[in-house]
Amino acid sequence: MKHNIAAKFLVILLAVFALGSAIAGMAGIALLESAGLYVNSLDELQDYEYDSIAQTVAENFANLYTVNTLGDIPYLLRNELYSDPQDRTDAQYWCVELYQGEELLTEEGAENGSKRHCAFSKTYTLTPLYPVYYEEPEEDESDELVTDDPDEMPQENPGPTGYLYRENKTVWIGTSLESYELYYYEAPEYSVTVYMQEKVLESSRLHLLTSIYPYRHHSIAVVVVGLLLFAAGLVYLLWVAGRTPDGKIRPAGLNLLPLDLYILLMCVGIWLLLRAFNQVQWWVFDTGPHFGNLSIWFINLLGILLLPVGFLMALSAQIKCKDFYWWKHSVVGFVCLWIFRGVRLLWKGLRQSIGMLPVIWQWLLAGFVVLLCFGGAFWAAQYSAAGIILLVVAMLGCVAILLYSGYAFGTLLTGVKKMCEGDLETKIPTKYLAGSFRDCADEVNALSETAAQAVQHQVRSERMKSELITNVSHDIKTPLTSIINYVDIMSQCRNREEAGQYLEVLSRQSQQLKKLIEDLMELSKASSGNMQVNITPLDASESVNQALGEFSDKLEKAQLTPVFTPPEEPMMIAADGRLTWRVLSNLLSNAVKYAAPGTRVHVDLARDADKVLLSVKNVSREDIQYSAEELLERFVQGDASRNREGSGLGLNIAKSLMEVQGGSLQLVLDGDLFKIILTFPAVEA
Repeated sequence: MKHNIAAKFLVILLAVFALGSAIAGMAGIALLESAGLYVNSLDELQDYEYDSIAQTVAENFANLYTVNTLGDIPYLLRNELYSDPQDRTDAQYWCVELYQGEELLTEEGAENGSKRHCAFSKTYTLTPLYPVYYEEPEEDESDELVTDDPDEMPQENPGPTGYLYRENKTVWIGTSLESYELYYYEAPEYSVTVYMQEKVLESSRLHLLTSIYPYRHHSIAVVVVGLLLFAAGLVYLLWVAGRTPDGKIRPAGLNLLPLDLYILLMCVGIWLLLRAFNQVQWWVFDTGPHFGNLSIWFINLLGILLLPVGFLMALSAQIKCKDFYWWKHSVVGFVCLWIFRGVRLLWKGLRQSIGMLPVIWQWLLAGFVVLLCFGGAFWAAQYSAAGIILLVVAMLGCVAILLYSGYAFGTLLTGVKKMCEGDLETKIPTKYLAGSFRDCADEVNALSETAAQAVQHQVRSERMKSELITNVSHDIKTPLTSIINYVDIMSQCRNREEAGQYLEVLSRQSQQLKKLIEDLMELSKASSGNMQVNITPLDASESVNQALGEFSDKLEKAQLTPVFTPPEEPMMIAADGRLTWRVLSNLLSNAVKYAAPGTRVHVDLARDADKVLLSVKNVSREDIQYSAEELLERFVQGDASRNREGSGLGLNIAKSLMEVQGGSLQLVLDGDLFKIILTFPAVEA
């Protein structure tokens, strides 16, 4: 188990590391591609960076000079709208000269020596725009001229003239939001020359691109290999998630965390890590890449990727579990389950409370609710159109209730009439019935089933009585007639040897008659419940061995081979020893009479939870012409011609004796296979 956890941990680290490497490689590829380094060289990019920085500095410098010399806007507004080139981090590595024609108007940064040690210089011709803030004068109402002559009407103040365009600016000045109306004018043409040292590029992206440029082609391989390793690792992790060494699914550890709670924690963790990731990223861009900041950047990235991988493992482990474990184990699912249980319990209690009321009170309650709804809708109809709609809906509802009540009553009446006519198989359909109608239909259907069962039981009892009289009369008459005839023959016999043969026949017939009477007596006791039962712990193997030993001669004579393999451990049953012996005796006697000669009689013992199953199997000599249910009835013999000795009570008596002991007897027929299964309550050894 420890090795399994260690393997999962290593694969998680490998997968996250592979994905992190792939993402880092893709970021490098995107950065190089945006700079055109897969097409251009570093020297071309360096010239472009020089020109880009120089043009930005020149434009900012020219705009700020024009605003300061020609423009007219508040100082704070100027600081908000225009940036000072001297505020740049690379200001010490360049200088600027601004000319108008041949006249040098101003320069900055010359004291830094940028002009003397410049690696790049370029002159730009610019025509900047400068704004003028204009505020309309307040009108003096006392100087208004009241006249109807249009020529003498005052004209609107046109404002300044000669501007290129007008713009309304709303900016934050300090802590207040101010609005200004600015007019932009065109300044004279200036020439701006920018001188830059090589160090000006240290704070640009070129420094980062220079460090990763040699690995531009390796990055593609890193992305491909990283994605493949991550995919393989993720498939393995999803497969083993929640799987124990023995192959069972049982979430453990962090996989047990509810998924919705896992999502919440994951989102919070990723949000915090992304904020830190963003700060580290700016650190890399500002100071340039080195081992320290890149290590922190990559570790931060691994942390961001580790959380989704862990969530996917938990999701996979819980989805593999049965019965919607992932939903039932979640916080939302748990709350919904308890809400559902509460609503169901409330509804059940409400139904039970209403069900406890008499039917007339139920109808009165329903009528009160209908009248309340109808009255509310009628009141609302007097004040709004929506109330009229509610009134119409309430009226339609009342009509629907009346129609439904008539339909339900008609359904009940039709079903009862059919049952009264003797059709007890008819059942009142309850699919569209509800409330007291459904309860009434269920009660009538139950009454119909009870009446049908009573009729069937009566018919069966009458049939069994008739069969009892016929079979008992036949079975008693046959040996009794033989006894009378042989007694008469013996009275006329003078030969001692013949008299001995007749005496043997008389003995056999009298024993058969005695056995029949004993079976009838035992069946009567078992059926009436007057039989004494003494339940004690018995060893099932010993009972089987004893019965097989008693019947060994009869089985051998019938050419049957008993097969019984005692279990390794004793199987104790709760049974009556005398009655159990009688049951086994009846079953083995039945096998002797009806099993095919030259076959085997299998006796097996098995344990099933708190039960012990004892089965006796044999192959029938002749085709079985009855079903299992019919063979268990009284006076039914496997030989339909009733040419063999027996009363047909053996299986029925065995079944009754098993039931009075708290067990059961089951007959299974499969073609010619005849199988009896005895079920006893088990007792711990």
